[in-house]
Amino acid sequence: MLLSLTKDVEGKSGFFQVKPEDVLYLSHEDGRVVFHLKYEDYTAFGSLKYFYAALNASGYRYEKVDRNTVVNMDNVVLIDQERGMLYFDEHISTYSKGCTIALTNYRSIVKQIKDINPSLIIN
Repeated sequence: MLLSLTKDVEGKSGFFQVKPEDVLYLSHEDGRVVFHLKYEDYTAFGSLKYFYAALNASGYRYEKVDRNTVVNMDNVVLIDQERGMLYFDEHISTYSKGCTIALTNYRSIVKQIKDINPSLIIN
């Protein structure tokens, strides 16, 4: 399966085909959904709820971790407990992408990620 996404809000860049497993996380910003990949971001119009449901119905493991954030659980490799952040690289750098976890979801999200990735790094 591939997602057809654009790099800009106006669609002037055309469509790009993106594998759902390459998406690190999705966020809702200014009435659009941003798909965050390791090195690029893509955009689609619609609701976060819609993409969350559709991706999970297609067999992927995405989970809502904050009000405006849905994470591809298979791509999380590090949790920073002090900051309440999920990361997708083993070593955090200025180029690393990360997202916050809501305190209300923290324990259940960490447990789910540990079940998926036993080698999860928790700082």
